[in-house]
This record gives sequence, C-alpha cells and structure tokens, in this order.
Amino acid sequence: MLAVCAAAVLPAGADTLSDVNAAVRRLAGKSPVRATMTIEQAVKSAGRFANDSTSRLATAELRHDEAGLSITIPQALLDRAARQPWSQGVGENTAQDAIGAIRSLDVVEALHFRDAFLAMLDGASVTEEKSVVYRGRPATQLVLKLTSKPKRSANSVTIGSVKTDDRLTL
Repeated sequence: MLAVCAAAVLPAGADTLSDVNAAVRRLAGKSPVRATMTIEQAVKSAGRFANDSTSRLATAELRHDEAGLSITIPQALLDRAARQPWSQGVGENTAQDAIGAIRSLDVVEALHFRDAFLAMLDGASVTEEKSVVYRGRPATQLVLKLTSKPKRSANSVTIGSVKTDDRLTL
C-alpha cells in the first residue's frame, strides 16, 4: 500500500514522517459534527460458484455530539427498500444492499479518522520525499509504504489473493 502526503504546514526536518505523526497526534477534535456520508460500492464476483455484478449507492446524514452518534437514512431509501422483496433475486435488492452498506464502524472511523490514520502511519516507511508547491505554498510531499494487516471478517472466506495499491493525498 502506498500513501502520498503533502505536508504543507510542517517544517522541513530530518524526519518528516515523525513530524507528520506528531502533528496528527496533536489533533483532538471533540466538537459536535454534522456530516453527509455517501457510500458508493461496485461489487463484482466471477467464478465457478458466483457470477454477480451489483452497484450500491447510499447517502446518510450523520450527527455526533455529546449524546452519541445518530445515522439518519433518508425516508425515500427506506420506502424503496420496504417495497423490494428479499427473495427478488441476485442483484435486485439494491435498496436493501445500499442500506446494508452503511456500516456503523465505517461511520465512526470516518468521523474520527485520527486514530485510524495514526495506525496507518505506524510501521510506515518513506519511499520518496520531495519539496513541492501545494496551493501556492512550499510543502513536503511524502510517499509512504504502509504495512497493514489485512482485515478479515469472522464469518468470511477469502479465495485467491487481494492486491491493494492505495494512495492518500492530504
């Protein structure tokens, strides 16, 4: 996995990755947050036991404050899901699949990405560092090689291999 970071506010130093890590650790946003989250997924499976191609699009309103986290799914999507029978067939339960794609853990991580980002930086190594101009200001661009353990659900089976090459620009 690779990450590209433009560190516009960090001074040039001997260890820019440590500077990034320290700057992120100082972030401690605790104020209430309202956001709109849109999830778009394209799922394709092909092989001996499954041949399916579906796409999902769901939008939810999020609110996190001292009372907790609220996820509001639009009534139109709920109505559409209620009209679709569960046994309609492969690829036909798009509204239900879209609602199922809104996972509370993903919502929490999206609202509080600091710890997840720090976990990504743990074990990262700089593969490239160069001076660039970002929004008209001098910045340092880092390309990081990330070492992360693949996530696996308790009730899942992986057949074949998964290759990821993600880029993150800040």
